[in-house]
Amino acid sequence: RLEVQADLPSVRLPPEAAARVVRSLIKNALHASTNGRPVLVAVARRDACVRFEVRDDGVGMSPDVLARAGEPFFTTRPAGAGFGLGLFLVRTFADQWGGRFELSSTAGVGTTVTLDLPVEGV
Repeated sequence: RLEVQADLPSVRLPPEAAARVVRSLIKNALHASTNGRPVLVAVARRDACVRFEVRDDGVGMSPDVLARAGEPFFTTRPAGAGFGLGLFLVRTFADQWGGRFELSSTAGVGTTVTLDLPVEGV
């Protein structure tokens, strides 16, 4: 499901890198979703940022896994199914472009990833 606020302000980012980051978040959410449940992708203005929120209703993460998520090479996927770099690269991208990355998850409920990127000229 896609929800995009009308009249979003501009953000100045390298388009290929930004697309790769958002695609990675959506791919993770789709992988985590169970029984074909929808993934929500919402884009809206929040203060001086444009917020990208990706939420799944998947299995969620335990507090121990959540604490490590985003570490380079940490993955919960089976061997050969991922390198454990996706969330690390999202966090690095946010840091490099003055944004903020947040991950919240509850085991058995799902995960929400929030990426706030600063509005151009603010």
